[in-house]
Amino acid sequence: QRTADKRASTEELEELVDLLGERAEAAIRRSETHFTGLWNKESFARARREGMFERWIAIDLKSFKWFNDTYGQDAGDAAIQVAADRVKDLSIMLGGSGFAIGGDEFVVGFKRPGELAMMPLDQAVKIVEENFSEAILEIKSQDGKRHIFKGIPIKMLGGNDANVINDLKTKGRASQEPWTEMEGPDLDAFLAPEGVGGGDEEPEAQEAPGGEREPRGEPAEPERERPEG
Repeated sequence: QRTADKRASTEELEELVDLLGERAEAAIRRSETHFTGLWNKESFARARREGMFERWIAIDLKSFKWFNDTYGQDAGDAAIQVAADRVKDLSIMLGGSGFAIGGDEFVVGFKRPGELAMMPLDQAVKIVEENFSEAILEIKSQDGKRHIFKGIPIKMLGGNDANVINDLKTKGRASQEPWTEMEGPDLDAFLAPEGVGGGDEEPEAQEAPGGEREPRGEPAEPERERPEG
């Protein structure tokens, strides 16, 4: 009987240790995770210190303060989340990790030491630009009006070490014009009900489900004045 009791106590202790280990791991992850679901600044510092990756791409949203001040904090948070989702997709594509390290700054690290890179750095940077230029952002401004933007303007810089974040402001390459609202045929096509065409042509066959969700909304207001750069 004593042997059986001892065995049961040992098993319970092992289960408790496993449970505590899982909780500790979850607590660590929460402490190192940004509200967007990406790894946060502390995680980036650890990855940088431990040399986890040999390729880095730094990303900064252009004129984000203007956007946040003009359309409101909720709109700014929505833009940050859409950008973070793009970073997350890119990190998966590159076999690396995505980090949110500031209010509007992100970093993607990939190619672990000893591994082959999923793709050359210059190609990865080009994909970053294309990925953000294709993003759709739908927000409501502080006055309750709906705005739909095609693309998220960024500055980006790729390099072989994490110091690219320090050079991003001065050496980063800009993508598109800041915060371009959809208008004209592009907006009409975006707002058109699914399956409704604009002419006599047969609609193209739809691909299988699984792509990114594209929110729908009302036409945007006339374009606001935007800062240069």
